[in-house]
Amino acid sequence: MKDYNAGVFEGKLETTTSGLKYIVHEKGGGAQAEAGKGVVVQYIGSLVTDGSVFDQSFGRGEGIPFQLGAGRVIPGWDEGIDLLKEGAKATF
Repeated sequence: MKDYNAGVFEGKLETTTSGLKYIVHEKGGGAQAEAGKGVVVQYIGSLVTDGSVFDQSFGRGEGIPFQLGAGRVIPGWDEGIDLLKEGAKATF
């Protein structure tokens, strides 16, 4: 997290037309995510200011399932996950 706070990232920082900033750390080898289909996401939510983790799925032992593009999660997730393939690892 220290590197993140300092603006040092592994991978290339990309920006979508809406302004979502993301880095794909691993591309994944599975199917492309598609709006309207179900996905399951493992995540860590942390504050940029100090790296404090405010939520994460790993401690619960399961990811969060949702229908992509249905507005059931924050818009950045719907947009960002739509860019990924199954098995990908990214930072939004």
